[in-house]
Amino acid sequence: MDNGQMARNHRIPVSRISDGQDTPSVTLTHATVAVSFGGGTEGYAVDSGELLRRSKAPDRCRDTGVAGGRALLDRLSRADPGTAPHLL
Repeated sequence: MDNGQMARNHRIPVSRISDGQDTPSVTLTHATVAVSFGGGTEGYAVDSGELLRRSKAPDRCRDTGVAGGRALLDRLSRADPGTAPHLL
């Protein structure tokens, strides 16, 4: 991955929201690339590109980001525009 050459090319889903499109969030942790796109999150193996996990945001929630490091964190926010995002 550190040689500057493209290793994989995946199309990721997008979610439409009332004021446009959710911005996807991408992170790397250990050997997994995770993508959050509003309606859910997907995790892919770095070496093979295999889909490891797919989750759908619970009712009345949106996936609003992923963070990597020692562990993988998936941030969910209530979809109600009158409430501030919070970590679940």
